[in-house]
Formats: sequence, C-alpha cells, structure tokens
Amino acid sequence: MKKTKLCDFCLNEEVGLFKYPQSLPSGHHICRSCVSRLKTFKLPIKYDIFQLLALNDPSIHEVIMKNFLQEHSIEEVVAKHYPLPNMLLHKGEHCINQVDATITVDKAQFPANFQPLKICDINKFNINDICTYEQGIQVSGKLYQTNAATYFISEHFINCHRNETMIKEHPDQSITFQTKQGIFQYSITNPLLFHLRYQFYQFMMKKNPSFQNLIYLASENTMVLTPGEYEIPKNIRSGSYWVSATQPVLVTDRNGTYKQYLDGLIELKEGSKLSSSQKFELRVNPKKHEEKL
Repeated sequence: MKKTKLCDFCLNEEVGLFKYPQSLPSGHHICRSCVSRLKTFKLPIKYDIFQLLALNDPSIHEVIMKNFLQEHSIEEVVAKHYPLPNMLLHKGEHCINQVDATITVDKAQFPANFQPLKICDINKFNINDICTYEQGIQVSGKLYQTNAATYFISEHFINCHRNETMIKEHPDQSITFQTKQGIFQYSITNPLLFHLRYQFYQFMMKKNPSFQNLIYLASENTMVLTPGEYEIPKNIRSGSYWVSATQPVLVTDRNGTYKQYLDGLIELKEGSKLSSSQKFELRVNPKKHEEKL
C-alpha cells in the first residue's frame, strides 16, 4: 500500500491525481497551499518556527512554540533568530525586531535642532512622540523593538512606545501603537513577522526569564555574554577582542583546534566557535583596554 506524505506545516494531505507535497532540504514536506501562503507572508520556504506560526491558527501557537522549544534550546533560538542589533541599547535590553519603517506625521511638530540618538542615550526628556497624521508627510526611519520598549528613530524625531500598547488585532497590516497621545501607525515590509517574533520572544521569556541577557552591551566597547556557544560571525563579528572571565573561555576554529582563554587578547576568525560555562566579557576594541593599562 502506498504511503501518503502529509504536509509537515498544516498536517494535511495533498488531494488530487499526481499531487504530492514538495520535499525540503531539511527532510520536511510542504503542500502547495502552504508554499503559496508563505510567499504571501513574504517568508522563506523552510521549516522553522515563524513559518509554523504563520501557517497555523493562533489558538495552537502556544502548543507549536512549546513543541519547538523541546527540540531547540532557548539559547540556540536566541542566537539564531535574535542577534545583536547595530545600535547600542540600554543595559539589559535585547533586540527583538529591527526594521525599516515609515510613518505619516504633521511636519509642524518636528522639534527644532533635533539630532538622532542611539537607543542607549534615549530618555523621557528627548522623546518626541509625534502621532500619525493622515494629511501629513511620510517620514522614514528605523523601528527597533526591544524587551523594554519600541523605538522609532528618524532624522527628524524619536518616538518611544511601551510594547503593551501595540495593537494585535490585524498583525498582517501594520505596526500600530495606541496611547493617550494618539495613534502611531508604522508601515513596514512584513508586519506579520514582526508580531510573530515578539510573540515568540515573550513566550521564551516566560519559560526562562534569564535568557534575555544572552548577549548585551555593557558599554560602548564591552559585550557581556552569558553561558553558551556562539558562532563567528553569526553571533559575534570576527576580529580581535580582550576577554575577561572567571572560568576558561574555549575558542574552537573551523578545523577543530581549540584554545582556552581566561584573561587576555583573543582573535575570533570566521568559522570558529566561542563557548563558556560562565558569564564573561569581551572588549570590542582591545586597543582602548591597552591604553588604560
């Protein structure tokens, strides 16, 4: 008897003569309907957590996320899907989303003598919070969502929103925040993925609140890394660093050769891996460290 192959995404069987699910490099199978929907969602055709969430009803999202974390560690997921942003954050913040965005606002509300800031320099005194104004002009910028807040940084102003004020009713249309000041509606390429990334991050934080500081920037030049394994350059850029640790940090190159470091200069090359059982620090610019000695 011929064995039928179900779609690993929707668990349905292709119906019709000569209709078979497509095989993926991972060994999974996907039906034509799911392929079409993933293209609509602008997601890659592969077996991964955000594809599974996008293709299934929200009522079973928690089950999907729970099953996924049984096969993948939280550290692995964070390293793969939530890498460091190109912006210095406040201490303890971890980036969830970083995307290009636009918002339509009233130009008359632009602050005078405005200078763009890094997220780490943003506070309640330099936030502008300019609401959406349909008859206004379109302003482009970057939308950064962290575990603490969501920031919109442009050349003209800065908005900052509590993540709890994000509207979730229509996740495939826009990124919208509703506050006492008004409505803030941002247009981005893939709003559904933005919402799914936030949903999955929240779920992991509930499972293990300590994971959110897997990697964070303690200062302009220093990264703090919690126990785990990090790939170069996937999780950390290649280059020279000054390491400070209480337990040996292991660096394994692409050939399998390894060296241990406790305190001193290390060279991280592409294809190598960095691992430790304890929290440790990496100084991004070792020359500044040497100048202080």
